[in-house]
Amino acid sequence: LVFNSAFYQEDNLRASISQHLPETLIQKGRSKIEDVKHFLTEKLKGGRWRVTCLRLTMLTDKDVSMYKAFYKEFESMERIAMFKLSGDSGSKLFLVTPKFHSALKRTGLVTFGHKTSTYAIALTRTNETDT
Repeated sequence: LVFNSAFYQEDNLRASISQHLPETLIQKGRSKIEDVKHFLTEKLKGGRWRVTCLRLTMLTDKDVSMYKAFYKEFESMERIAMFKLSGDSGSKLFLVTPKFHSALKRTGLVTFGHKTSTYAIALTRTNETDT
């Protein structure tokens, strides 16, 4: 499925994430919510990684329709989509649909401002996002 979207950064950190976002995201995997929670928790323990939350919005009605098909598929499988970000550092992006907000919020690592929006959780090395 292909759809066009935009990301909006809502946190106060204002980490420079745009350098990591390629024009096109290609899915690299599907993870269970528990696996994503564990992965994020482990990566953030050492202080070398940072999480940035970005709110996803669609650009056209056609994109909304395509995205609904995408997220319904993932929610029915109880999975979160994972994408590789630009560079060789292992930075990743996870698309978290509203169904999975509460599970990730319980970790205390992320917050979501809009309960009906999908968010991208970008995991990047701290020295790469500081500009």
